[in-house]
Amino acid sequence: MKTIKKAISGLVLTCCFLLFTFSSLSPAEFPPLNLMLAPAALQSDPAYESLKKAKELMYDDRYQQAIAAFKEITNKYPQSSFVAESYFWIAYSLEKEAKNDEKAFEANKFVVDSYPNSEWADDAKANMVKLAKKLYSQGKPRYKVYLQESGEDPDEDVKLAALTALGQLDSEEALPVLVDVLNSPKSSRNVKEKAIFAISQIGGAEAIKALQSAARNDAEPELQEKAIFWIGQEGGSQSLNTLLDIYKSTKNSQAKEKIIFAISQIGGEQALSILEGFAKDDANPDVQEKAIFWIGQEGSATSLSRLINIYKTTSNPKAGEHILFAASQVGSAEAVDFLIDVAKNESALDLRKKAIFWLGQSDSDKARDALVEIINQ
Repeated sequence: MKTIKKAISGLVLTCCFLLFTFSSLSPAEFPPLNLMLAPAALQSDPAYESLKKAKELMYDDRYQQAIAAFKEITNKYPQSSFVAESYFWIAYSLEKEAKNDEKAFEANKFVVDSYPNSEWADDAKANMVKLAKKLYSQGKPRYKVYLQESGEDPDEDVKLAALTALGQLDSEEALPVLVDVLNSPKSSRNVKEKAIFAISQIGGAEAIKALQSAARNDAEPELQEKAIFWIGQEGGSQSLNTLLDIYKSTKNSQAKEKIIFAISQIGGEQALSILEGFAKDDANPDVQEKAIFWIGQEGSATSLSRLINIYKTTSNPKAGEHILFAASQVGSAEAVDFLIDVAKNESALDLRKKAIFWLGQSDSDKARDALVEIINQ
């Protein structure tokens, strides 16, 4: 909650200042902590001491007693600057007590309706969204209306919290609204990122379409890369085809790297085949090398076979070095045979040296015998 976080941050900074200021004083000379932390104007409020005691009850989890103490403040000191705060802590205590979520919802609503300009109103709204999600999931449909309405709230945090909650509970209702948020020029990048996450959690064909649209948008690369990641998390053949299609159309090299990673995480024969195509055909050496790395991470006989095929066709010496390293990590008998062949027959001296080096790192008797043979040539 924004106000609570702000209060904690302020308290930490104040404590640091006080430690520096009063570190030379003896305990007897040290001023009372409550007088140091509260501004003079607040200390002069007649409800100040009562609020402090009520909060102590709340911090001790004595919620019923705390609620009674906060209510006493609102009745006894109606003009106090602590009235809105007291009502907020009543709502907070009701929520923490967890005996009547509807009552806690209404208590937060009272803060929002009665004190809309107070510093506690946004936190109360956030609590209402959380409670509405819980109550709607318990089969109380009227709270769905609140989530829908909060999806139009001008406060971006409240808006996204409501839409995310609605998406988790009723995806058909939330998805079109989330797509509108994602496509709106008025939405900040932060809100769009949250919308992408919320859409990814809904899943399904329509959600994938929305993510595809964001993933094809080179104009917003950060959002593009987030969408690519979540498409990859869906897994399966459809996601692989989508990622391949985006790869072919995008001009963003960072997005291409994200796609290669996403494909590698899906795994399987189709993924390996796509990565092999990148390693063979992409004009960008960095892209080739990334694809080779992830093929090598598969560590299977099939991945080794693909690496050998790439080695035979590539004209990029750096790619060749990456393939030799990847083969050494596979460590199978077939991988040793490949390294021996390169060490004996490769025309490029640097690649022969690399193959010999990796053979030297192997525990294989065959590798050791091959090295002896090369030395004696």
